[in-house]
Amino acid sequence: MRKNYLYQILITLFLFQIGFSQEKEDQILKDSLYHSFKNKVVNYSFKDFDQLFFEYHKMVNDDTIKILTKIEYYSYTIKIATFNDRYAALYPKEKEIALKNKQEWYDKNYSNYLLVRQKNAIKTSVK
Repeated sequence: MRKNYLYQILITLFLFQIGFSQEKEDQILKDSLYHSFKNKVVNYSFKDFDQLFFEYHKMVNDDTIKILTKIEYYSYTIKIATFNDRYAALYPKEKEIALKNKQEWYDKNYSNYLLVRQKNAIKTSVK
């Protein structure tokens, strides 16, 4: 009995470590993408941003489109987050809202995206 309890604790710690390292890896990727896109995205027009935003939603929500890779997914979310820097610069009174929106987009998680796609696939296959 005690041995099983010890195994459960070790497995839980191992899974926790995997999850933590995944978050750290994702954060490094997001930071890298942010720095590589920053200069380009800050110069986007609102038309460019709208195109990016609608393309993101199409890619994420359309089940007929392939599942995005982690880099593809974060490229969209980080570009959208980065555009909020431009928005904050253009509209100083809206800076707080822009920073909040930036953080929300920056915090999006690839594993959550995969879960949503999986749930949608199950719903589609049941119909």
